[in-house]
Amino acid sequence: MGSTYYQELKMGCDEEYAKEEVQKLYCNVHNKRARISCDYDNFGSNAYIYRYCCPDFAKEVKEVISNMKRFNKIEIEDITKKRAF
Repeated sequence: MGSTYYQELKMGCDEEYAKEEVQKLYCNVHNKRARISCDYDNFGSNAYIYRYCCPDFAKEVKEVISNMKRFNKIEIEDITKKRAF
């Protein structure tokens, strides 16, 4: 079993755990939740916060994810550049 199999297995476990923790969080101002996605590359697991109501809440979510110490890179995606549906 190669390292790719291990990375996929680890990323799946990390993603499931992180999503459970993020779903417990609500914005104090807007009473909304955030959404994350995860992937991996040669450097480790990555988490992306792609749906959030305000930048302050996104920073709070990033702090919670970074305290898990399971992801090498955590990014907050810029929602102002995305097209509204």
